[in-house]
Amino acid sequence: MSSVFFFENIISNFHLAQTVLMNSINVALKFFASASYAIIYIYANELFPTNVRNTGMGICSMIARIGAIIGTFCNDSLVCLFGKMRRHF
Repeated sequence: MSSVFFFENIISNFHLAQTVLMNSINVALKFFASASYAIIYIYANELFPTNVRNTGMGICSMIARIGAIIGTFCNDSLVCLFGKMRRHF
């Protein structure tokens, strides 16, 4: 009977670790998406010459938004992946 409780404890600890990992990855991706916007407006103003600055800023903003979309997609993919792994345990 004690072995049953042992395995239940291991499985519940795995789910806790999995939840912590998923939340950590989610927070990290949101941080990187937010940081990309801050970096754009500081670095890109100095990078581009004055006559093409607005176009360059628009392109950088577009690329940052695409990165945010990819980050969200990665988060959803990780949730699906861990959901499939959870069914095996």
